[in-house]
Amino acid sequence: MPGIVCAIRGGPASKPTIARSIALAKETDLPLFFLYVVNLDFLAYTSSSRIHTITQEMEQMGELLSQI
Repeated sequence: MPGIVCAIRGGPASKPTIARSIALAKETDLPLFFLYVVNLDFLAYTSSSRIHTITQEMEQMGELLSQI
């Protein structure tokens, strides 16, 4: 299936990439897929609540992808 894959890390720095990907998807009428990139080394230096949140988000994303 053709489409556009946009890898992002999240946060303000990703906004231009997200905006351009959306524009390209509209121009080409192709589906747009976002790939959230996580640096696992980063998790060792963050608070445990943030790790819990990221873990939950990744589990939900995995569940969603498994249904597609």
